[in-house]
Amino acid sequence: MEHKVFINICSYLGSYIGIRKCKIKDKSELLEELDEYVEKGIISEEEENDVIELDLIVSGILKETKEEVYVAIEISYKIGNYDIERVIRRKEILEKVYKKKVIPLIIGKEISNKLKSKLKKLNVEFVLIK
Repeated sequence: MEHKVFINICSYLGSYIGIRKCKIKDKSELLEELDEYVEKGIISEEEENDVIELDLIVSGILKETKEEVYVAIEISYKIGNYDIERVIRRKEILEKVYKKKVIPLIIGKEISNKLKSKLKKLNVEFVLIK
């Protein structure tokens, strides 16, 4: 499933969230950036390690506002509470780093109706794929 998401992520973001000019953040580039923020005391090593575990980070332009944004993406077959906690925590760390809006997104195949409601309340986007 992760491979399918990696291949189609820009299409998903364009269709479901309205992201244009989608660019996947390279993990080694991200790690270099995060190291600098750790050295400056903006984030801790624990926060750096947490963010680097994100499945994907994508930058792009939000179609409706023309604002540059980042998307913190977790991929999980069955979306659960732990996925929600992780993506929110990692989104908050990235906002400290980039000083820009970060959209938390979980992509999966299954989700309960209860968790759909929870995601909406917490402003976490989700995409279900086949």
